[in-house]
Amino acid sequence: LKEILEQSLKSHESISVHQIAENLGYSNSGFIHRKFPELCGAIREKIAHAKQSRPERMRRTLKQALCEHPAPTLVDLSRRLGFSSSSVLRTHEPALCNKLAARHRACLMKRRADVEAEAKATLGEDPVPSVRDVCKRLEITVWFMNKYLPAVRRMIAVQHRQCVATETKRQRDLLFHGIHCIVAEIQSCG
Repeated sequence: LKEILEQSLKSHESISVHQIAENLGYSNSGFIHRKFPELCGAIREKIAHAKQSRPERMRRTLKQALCEHPAPTLVDLSRRLGFSSSSVLRTHEPALCNKLAARHRACLMKRRADVEAEAKATLGEDPVPSVRDVCKRLEITVWFMNKYLPAVRRMIAVQHRQCVATETKRQRDLLFHGIHCIVAEIQSCG
């Protein structure tokens, strides 16, 4: 029991004496408190100190996240800090959370604009690649292009079809010209 209490005290995230008692099958933590009052007091102080420093740690993490590129989501930050949802962050630091959410949205919009510009640039290629080829090149899915860039997708598809049709016509014309030449040569030979 003493070893378990010492391990809790040494660990990064201390386990409360109540939780230790529950894990070991005790109905309450009274016996452990009577047997090891100093260790229990030290664990209680460590947990209280961690709870007091939690808001500062949240604030510091949120401020650091504002400098990250791309900006992380609140859910990602919550997981980093060991919370199951972002509601704890929003409760303690609503202003920083709003700034981070706005920055994340701005990063998403910039990324979409960059992808759109790169996709539009493919319209100047000869031949214009297919929608799938453009998506592979830009490392996005066809679903993403359909959802966020439908106009660009349509332009690429139309121009790609036109390029394919033009190439098919050119090949057909070459074949007809070749056949015409062969027929003329055979006629000249009698």
